[in-house]
Amino acid sequence: MDDTEILHDRIQERHRSLVLNDRATMETLLHDQYYYINAVGQTYNKEQFLNNFFDQPTAIDTDLPHNVSIEIDGTMATVSYKLEGVFTVAGRLHQGTFEISHTLAKINGEWIFLAGHFDTAKPRPTNP
Repeated sequence: MDDTEILHDRIQERHRSLVLNDRATMETLLHDQYYYINAVGQTYNKEQFLNNFFDQPTAIDTDLPHNVSIEIDGTMATVSYKLEGVFTVAGRLHQGTFEISHTLAKINGEWIFLAGHFDTAKPRPTNP
């Protein structure tokens, strides 16, 4: 399998871990210095991200990632894609088309997520 195929599989694995509420898998995919930026510009470190998605009531009903774009430069990669559906995370409802991007690094032969960004520009999150 080439790196593009491996990165595509990593995106699918990350998505499955969120949908199935599989914190253990997600922990293995994220670098210890991972950071995440949400749609309103709040930043989270790895532990905060995991707590936000796995230690609070979360419901995710989306299609699979589509319009996937993968750019590789040596041991660094940028991946972006879209999702459509409904997320309820930490009591906040997000519904619509989501644009998601990640930066990954190949460390000791494994592609690891370094950073992520979630954009809900259409529409903004609302409280139920």
